[in-house]
Amino acid sequence: MCDAGLQCSVVRHEIYLESLVEKLLWSSIFWLLSASLGSISVGKIAKNYTQHVHELVTELMPLAQSYIESIKIKEPFVKRLCNNGCTGEDDQIEHSQRIKLMHSHSADSVTDVKHMVDWLCAYSVAIDSAVPSMQMAASEFDWRNGWFLIQKITPQHMMWLKRAGFCEDL
Repeated sequence: MCDAGLQCSVVRHEIYLESLVEKLLWSSIFWLLSASLGSISVGKIAKNYTQHVHELVTELMPLAQSYIESIKIKEPFVKRLCNNGCTGEDDQIEHSQRIKLMHSHSADSVTDVKHMVDWLCAYSVAIDSAVPSMQMAASEFDWRNGWFLIQKITPQHMMWLKRAGFCEDL
């Protein structure tokens, strides 16, 4: 990426794993609530339906964490990235607005449901008018919501999928 003139940073393993969990949860939850509630924006969901976000995070986050925390990044891969011109030290990284927002909350751990809900909602408010695409969610279903369905029974998640008119046979 650096050779192509794109800005990138190498972040601590913990931040990387937290970002993976955040991305999976945001991608799985916000399109689902948007579709279920009449294609409303993610900002409206964050402002008016936080309890639903909380319920889904409570149900889905432990599944994502248990899997993602088992992923190990090979040290030689990280060193190779750093040797190709990308910044490798966390204190030298010029963080994106998203990383700054993530760390502005007091909790340090992704295990804190309130922290995760606060972050997902703050991110959604930052892109207030965005309306997730159900077509894109359907094309990415296997790694989004489908992934949760094969992990464990998720009653809240399944209820929202049905309400969105997705997976009627659940």
